[in-house]
Amino acid sequence: MKMDTQETKLYKGDIVLRFDEGKHLYTVQVRGDDWKRAYGATRILGVINKPALMYWAIGLAVDHVGDKWEPGRAYDEIEIKEILKDAKYAHRKVASKAADTGTMIHKWVEKWIRSQKSNEKPPVMPVNAKLREATEKFLKWVEKNKVVFVLSEQKVYSEKYNYAGTL
Repeated sequence: MKMDTQETKLYKGDIVLRFDEGKHLYTVQVRGDDWKRAYGATRILGVINKPALMYWAIGLAVDHVGDKWEPGRAYDEIEIKEILKDAKYAHRKVASKAADTGTMIHKWVEKWIRSQKSNEKPPVMPVNAKLREATEKFLKWVEKNKVVFVLSEQKVYSEKYNYAGTL
């Protein structure tokens, strides 16, 4: 088993759940049977039609071209191709940046919860304004709702639905 793979025994050891962090892939062995793929939220939600995302992506592409297009200026073939190529992938750039920000916030929250459960020093507040705002809102939510964390980053699996995840 690789270092980036976590193995969790569930249901009194009848089920072994593996999570490959690098591939973000769950596999499961039920009562000694062959290993099979277990589906997670990202995979399941991927089948839902999201028409608004198409219009969002188109809007980003149009905005990109609009930002690069200078009236009265002549463009050569390479410049045109480059502007259009960048427009085609503008949505990926924005989504990637948002995912990175979300991952950083998630990791901070995870460390904070762990520190509360083990009476350790909490993580340092982020310097970045967007990250700091998100963590401050999280802390206010915890305080306002008197949240008590019972589990954090616990692997779970539904044998009925062949669904796995981390809560």
